[in-house]
Amino acid sequence: FYYLYYSGDNCCGANTHYAVMVARSKNPTGPFEKFSNKSGKPFILNKNDRWLAPGHNSVITDKKGQDWMMYHAIDNRDPENGRVFLMYKITYENGWPKISGGTPSVSKSKKPKVE
Repeated sequence: FYYLYYSGDNCCGANTHYAVMVARSKNPTGPFEKFSNKSGKPFILNKNDRWLAPGHNSVITDKKGQDWMMYHAIDNRDPENGRVFLMYKITYENGWPKISGGTPSVSKSKKPKVE
């Protein structure tokens, strides 16, 4: 598949709904099918109590062939500090990219293999 990642909705603040969404196609020029999670929402990466407004992502593949999403979000503990760079491993389920839990991790995770 070809994947088209995009961010959207209102940003920012405690009531933000800004998130990362994805669509896929078997052809790079489309047509694209939008993702919908189990609750019917289009988000693959959404806010949680700690991290608000995740978005502006990019996907890289490391030396082991593992895909990673690089993105930024607002730390709800210090929102005046701006956006923080984050990354998370992508897995795939039924041909759709998946972020474990659907929200940014609140603890440190593994890192990409770059050497």
